[in-house]
Amino acid sequence: MLHQSSAFATPGFSGPLYAQVASYLRERITSSTWSPMAPLPNEASLAKDIGVSVGTVRKALEILEEERLIQRRQGRGTFVVDAGDETENDRFVTLTAAGRKLKGEVTSLKSDITTADAEAANHLGIRPGSRVISIDLAWRAGHGVRAIERIMVSEARFPSLESVLSVPTPFLFPIYRRKYKTVVQSINERATCLAADASMCQMLGVGEGQPVLRVERFARTRTRECIEWSVRTMCLGSASYATVSN
Repeated sequence: MLHQSSAFATPGFSGPLYAQVASYLRERITSSTWSPMAPLPNEASLAKDIGVSVGTVRKALEILEEERLIQRRQGRGTFVVDAGDETENDRFVTLTAAGRKLKGEVTSLKSDITTADAEAANHLGIRPGSRVISIDLAWRAGHGVRAIERIMVSEARFPSLESVLSVPTPFLFPIYRRKYKTVVQSINERATCLAADASMCQMLGVGEGQPVLRVERFARTRTRECIEWSVRTMCLGSASYATVSN
């Protein structure tokens, strides 16, 4: 049994008691202590185990629900949201056609460990020259969508990420959560229209000078820390893309 004196007297737990409880529960969720398939203990049991009031636990659970780490199901209990669940991941998908969201399928993937230039360092909150993992993807979706994308993350945060990148989609957030206990809470995007140059034509299947969409994406944790910076260049075909800022 963990009581208040032992659960929160360690580095990393600070602030209001409910926030400390939320941090403790968040750690249990991201470490897979609780399976998405099983309900969490009820509020009274959690309060007793941790050594705090039911009200404090309830407020902590509200925070985790806002972060979409847990989901309350009427009459069934509270469950951990499955990081690999398509319904959960759909909230970050903004590519649509004919009223439906489109999922990308990776056609080529290459990763490399390099050093951060000033721009990458600024976006990722690291020092210039720090080691970063650079991931180059080509992917496609229905309705004529083709894309090339470069994703950059800090190697210190995601060590050996390049060894687990045999994924069918360009969506790495579930890997961040399962393997590194890092949850993407929000993304910010900014888009510009470009004329395709010669280097883009073959990969995107467009003619030189044809308009293409460039989207910068910043994936952030609950503390607004940017943990992934990506730049994708896309031929949309007959699809639409809505940028996200949350």
